[in-house]
Parts: sequence; structure tokens; C-alpha cells
Amino acid sequence: MANPLLVFLKLLSPKRCVSCRKFGAYFCVNCLKSIKPVFHQKCIACQRVSHGGATHRDCNKRYGLDGLFCLFKYQTTIRAGITKLKYQKLTDIEDELVDLIGTNLLLQGEAESLDDLEEFIFSKRPIVVPVPLHWWKLAQRGFNQAEIISEVVASEYDLPVMPRVLRRKFRSSSQTKLTSKQRVINAKNIYSVNTDYLEQGKIDPALCNILLVDDVTTTGSTLKEAAIALKRVGVKRVWGIALAS
Repeated sequence: MANPLLVFLKLLSPKRCVSCRKFGAYFCVNCLKSIKPVFHQKCIACQRVSHGGATHRDCNKRYGLDGLFCLFKYQTTIRAGITKLKYQKLTDIEDELVDLIGTNLLLQGEAESLDDLEEFIFSKRPIVVPVPLHWWKLAQRGFNQAEIISEVVASEYDLPVMPRVLRRKFRSSSQTKLTSKQRVINAKNIYSVNTDYLEQGKIDPALCNILLVDDVTTTGSTLKEAAIALKRVGVKRVWGIALAS
């Protein structure tokens, strides 16, 4: 049963487009047209074109990401949506993200851009793991936006989600205003695997594969560091997927 207070608050504050502020939906029909899929994926290691986002064989390292797939270009409407999701707590945006991501995957499938990612998903059946926030930021914000996106991605492929597999060991500066070099340094060694999951047998690293999910990636530093933490405990293959790049 819906929470009466939440229903009342929604009546007082109806949905408005995150970009143009038109009433009715978080992504209005006109602004949806400005959202651009990323059709030309890049190798996370060398940044050269990689048709499906798979890391080039010559670039792949022992603890590296096996691939990274970015859904949308980080422009206008998507940027506004992610910003408002984070800072205005639009946690009921999930239904619209389902439609948005579903449409993107359909287009990417038609363009045969999903072959490498879906080969990984369908053959390995990975666990979906959102990139975690530090506990202090999570307490302040009340939710992790990557977790919301993870639920949407997992529902598309009927995959399990485990939001607590990784933990962020310490607080660091926001990546938003840092240079590429500063982002790499800032993200260094910030993640570890939750030992409870290992000790209680919730995951067996030798048998599991992971699909990491983040909201935005620029240099890929946070996803790379998360992959390192997972592979150091024995996880075989790790792909990443980001809402925007």
C-alpha cells in the first residue's frame, strides 16, 4: 500500500522535467530527443575505439576491467537528471530510467554494439554490484544513485544485485572538478571487498563474475579501482557499465 504521506507530498510537488522544468515527467518528450546514446565505445585502458567496449587484448592487465559499456553521452538532459537524482533525491525516477535504459539497449542491440557485453552477461551470469559511496556520504544523501541504476540494469537481464560486496575505505574529494591526472590519484586504492561476504560464503570469488555499475565515468578511475579490489580476491571477470560518459 502506498505511503499516504508520500502520495500527498507528490501532489504538492509534481514531476517536472529535469532539463526544461516542464510539468509531467522527469524526462519530457522534447528533452528525451536530446539524449544521445554512446554508439562508439572505447577501450578503458587506451581510450581507442573498441566496438563493444571490450578491453583490447593487448591492453588487458591481470587486475584490469575486462570491458566498459557507457549508455549515454554526459550532456544536457542526462547531466541534469544525474545531478538532480544525486542532490534533489529524485529516487522515484527509477520507472523512467527503466524505459530510458531499455530503449538504449534496444538501439545498441540493433547496432550490434552489445555483442561483447551480452556475451559476458549471458554466458557468465554476473552479479551486479554498484560502485559504493563512503558511509558518511551515504548517510548524508540517504541513498546511492549507482544502486538505483544497478536495479534497473539487473531487471533488464534478470541478474542478482549485491550492493554491499564492495566498500569504500575512506572519504576522498569529489571527482567532479578534478583533472584526469587528479582523478586517478584521488581514486587510488579506495575500495575493498566486504570480508563478511567472503567469510559467510555469500560469494565465492573463484566462481563469480561481476558487472560493476556507476552513474558517470570520465577517466574510468573509480571503476578501475573497484575492479582491482575484486580481482585481488580472485574474481575472474569484471565488466563495468555506466549510465553516462
